[in-house]
Amino acid sequence: MDIVDEIANKTNLPREEISKLADAKQSELSGMITYEGAAMLVARELGVEIKRDFRTTKVKDLVLGMK
Repeated sequence: MDIVDEIANKTNLPREEISKLADAKQSELSGMITYEGAAMLVARELGVEIKRDFRTTKVKDLVLGMK
């Protein structure tokens, strides 16, 4: 399940509306945030808690070409 589906399930808002909100948030931030990041901000604004397993990478472990 992707983040938009998760927000839709927890808010009963249509997936399309959440997607539009995420697009608007991404535009508002001049594209300086990923779509997933924008969706996370929308979730927070709607009072939805989304848990994700974000792994941390230490600077010493970075290599050229990582994303």
